[in-house]
Amino acid sequence: MNAHQRKKDRRLWRYSIITVAHDWDHYNAMWEWLKNKHGINVNRCGWRDRIVNRHYCNQDDYQVIWEFVNEKNAIEFALRWA
Repeated sequence: MNAHQRKKDRRLWRYSIITVAHDWDHYNAMWEWLKNKHGINVNRCGWRDRIVNRHYCNQDDYQVIWEFVNEKNAIEFALRWA
């Protein structure tokens, strides 16, 4: 990805929520909730899970960064899961 593409990507996906998924089922529940609420096609639904890392404190936890196009959707997700 070149600089122009990164800049365009940052402008589009400007709202980020960082959560910790305690196990795969917890992550899958968040993913399914978003899929049912907003859709699965990233080009149209306005959400994506950007990075899944092992959390540094516990081996079973995952740090997930969810990115949104719409502020309302980001706030709704944060109130539900964060």
